[in-house]
Amino acid sequence: MKNVIYVFALLLISFCSCSSKNQYTNIINQFVELNEAMGVQKEDVGVVIASVRNTINQGAKSFKTFSRSLETQCASGVSRLRSSITSLQNSINEAVSNINNWQKNLNSAQTDVKDAQANIVKGRTQLGQLRSRVSKLLLDYQVYATESDKKLNVVKVLRDIITDELLNRSPSALVQVNKFQEKLAELKSLLNNNSDSLYSPMIGVLLDLATEQNFSDQTVLRKILQNLNNLDAALRNFRTKQEASLNNEVSSLRRQTRNVKSRIRAYHRMKQQAYSKVLDATNYINFYRHEQSHFTAEQGRQNNELNLFNKLCTFERNIHNASVAAFKQFKSQILPSLFNNVQKLH
Repeated sequence: MKNVIYVFALLLISFCSCSSKNQYTNIINQFVELNEAMGVQKEDVGVVIASVRNTINQGAKSFKTFSRSLETQCASGVSRLRSSITSLQNSINEAVSNINNWQKNLNSAQTDVKDAQANIVKGRTQLGQLRSRVSKLLLDYQVYATESDKKLNVVKVLRDIITDELLNRSPSALVQVNKFQEKLAELKSLLNNNSDSLYSPMIGVLLDLATEQNFSDQTVLRKILQNLNNLDAALRNFRTKQEASLNNEVSSLRRQTRNVKSRIRAYHRMKQQAYSKVLDATNYINFYRHEQSHFTAEQGRQNNELNLFNKLCTFERNIHNASVAAFKQFKSQILPSLFNNVQKLH
């Protein structure tokens, strides 16, 4: 059997090596002559021919088996690579989808940061305005309190002069008249600066009467004293109301200030939370972009592997087809030639 295989291989190699049918026929003739010279019987050569035929048939089956195996392996490899490429494409699509979703989150968070910052700036502006209003109220009240103190002081001086000097007409009364006139004029001036005062015209009239009487009319002086007492009470009452109004307004402004501060703190927390979301979204976007790049590179590598695999399969098919063609040609030519030449052994 081993000799048969050697013979078959020799014949096949010879056939494939020959550039023409005539050359191969000459080789066959030489083979037959060699067998004849060696005394090989016709029957032995026939056995060889039968074994060669059987080997050729087995070879045909082997070619078919190899062809099926090749196609199976190629189809399996292509299917595996295409499935992997499709899976990678799905991963790429998923990464892109995640990038888009996190980009939306990033845009929303950035908008929240800007809105929070704008509200913080607005709150700080409101806070400054409220503080300015409180400062102005306190300053205005300080000015009013100073003027009120002046008025009350003048009223006290006038009452003291009337009570202590003019009503009793002491020896120093004439000296106090000039001082009284000066203080009364000062009070009138102070009251003229206050548009809400009802006492300025009355004080003026009383001053004129007292002057005409040279401050000797006790009735006029008592009326002046009564009006001064009323003015003192009115000034103190008005000042008390002003203080209460100031306290209420300042308290209201300070409540508003606390509310604005609370809002500013809340916006700071919102800004910090939004900024944290910005960082998270940025990190996730970078992560999924890295994944996208990785999957894209791997997909490119596997596409190259698929192309190479397809080329290898094509190359194997071409080699196989060429071998099958050569085998069929060998089969169609070798056996008739062998049979014809066997007859020459007689």
